[in-house]
Amino acid sequence: MQFSRNIMILVLIFGALLSRFVPHPPNMTALGAVAIFSGSMLRPRWAALLLPLMIMLISDLVIGLHSTIAFVYGAWILIALLSMFGMKEAKPARMAAFATLSTIVFFLVSNFGVWFMQDIYPRTAQGLILCYTVALPFLGGQWVGDLLFTGLLFSIWAFLEKKLFLSQSPVHR
Repeated sequence: MQFSRNIMILVLIFGALLSRFVPHPPNMTALGAVAIFSGSMLRPRWAALLLPLMIMLISDLVIGLHSTIAFVYGAWILIALLSMFGMKEAKPARMAAFATLSTIVFFLVSNFGVWFMQDIYPRTAQGLILCYTVALPFLGGQWVGDLLFTGLLFSIWAFLEKKLFLSQSPVHR
């Protein structure tokens, strides 16, 4: 049962990651939701960390590599780790809190990477503040995407889990 459970989770994760390849508002993808979902649902735990990174790397090879990869991937690992230990139950309030946390973590870590790795902003406190300020327009789209896709992934999983459980019940065979 664990193998088929993980296969269904992987299918959902790959489906969500297609959001990177279809036209979308800036930063409004399912990547934060994937980190939350894989961190809280996928076993073994090392796979919950490795899978989103592998998928990111494959998609980055198609979309394009960038100088802030270590920060972006680090943010996804941090979000998955937080989800492993904090997303014990997929309740709406907890999902919304983790989606919001995902948005904030990604915003802070990835934009720090932009400030640190690229020569766009001065490497001063004012330069860092300017970097975060200029990135603010991307924050809303990401937050909406994280909320929407986190709810969607967990809702689809709950539906599938219920259907799979019922289909294996002796009453429904």
